[in-house]
Amino acid sequence: EALLALIDEFVEAVKSGQHQREGWPSSAYRVSKAALNALTRILARDQRLRVNAVCPGWVETEMAATSIAEYARDKGLTVEEMRRNLMSAVPQKRFAEPDEIAAFVAFLVSPAAKSISGSSPRYLVHSFRLRAAKFRLARSAFM
Repeated sequence: EALLALIDEFVEAVKSGQHQREGWPSSAYRVSKAALNALTRILARDQRLRVNAVCPGWVETEMAATSIAEYARDKGLTVEEMRRNLMSAVPQKRFAEPDEIAAFVAFLVSPAAKSISGSSPRYLVHSFRLRAAKFRLARSAFM
């Protein structure tokens, strides 16, 4: 219920044009990721399920390429400049490959990871606002 209330709060903030001032991410996609992380913790805690969210950050996909092109256009950068800017925040200085994410998921569902639950492993947090929204949602998951 607390999670749904926070999502409703985001929707109302968007309707009033106040979402960025209130610290919400600028896109529903980012809020949905934060909500997924909170739901992961809620399910692990309340339902005692083995559940994890995988939040890999930038992955070499068509979706990423489209997003990077849009971000570059919005910021007046070339696509390559935008990619370099985004990769500068990634320790390996490269985006993940889909098969790397698949291998990680295979590990999470294996017996070797049976004690891992309620986590949201991530490689890259896109912005301070996303961290703030995740914190708000995560905090509500434990209250």
